[in-house]
Amino acid sequence: MTGRAAEPRRRAAATTVSFLLSLALGVAGVLLALDAVLPATTAHDSALPPLLADLDGLTASAATTAAGAGVVLVGAVLVLSALVPRRRTHLRLRSEADAWITPRAAAALAVRSASRHPGVVGADAERIARRRIVVGVTRDSERSDDAADVLQESLRAELARLPATTTVEVRSRVAP
Repeated sequence: MTGRAAEPRRRAAATTVSFLLSLALGVAGVLLALDAVLPATTAHDSALPPLLADLDGLTASAATTAAGAGVVLVGAVLVLSALVPRRRTHLRLRSEADAWITPRAAAALAVRSASRHPGVVGADAERIARRRIVVGVTRDSERSDDAADVLQESLRAELARLPATTTVEVRSRVAP
């Protein structure tokens, strides 16, 4: 017996920032390696000792304090963005198989089901969310007012495999 697969989730928020920071650290690493290799192979002096001497004062200057605060802030943002839970991108269908559907695809199914219902002139998805899908339906003027309720129950029956947390609502209007 196989277990269920993990839920499809959105990419973590920290990946873009992490990529940019790793790129900056990579560039800094290359510059430091060049600074270490060039003085050994050529007559050029290293640029690091004067730079480190300027940074290694007995008291912190305003520039180093600001740079340190910026580094701490960036680190805090990275840690917080890594800890924020990622948003689910799909809905698990109620079935024996491990099947998933996006909210947009579920709305497309609801619209298609509503448009095939007798007396419906047109249908469109007015609101698409993980927990609620609102289908706007334009119906014939000669149909009764309870057609919207019948359509809602019909859609619920046809889309019974959607998760119990996702509701499908119908907003009915009469064709001009």
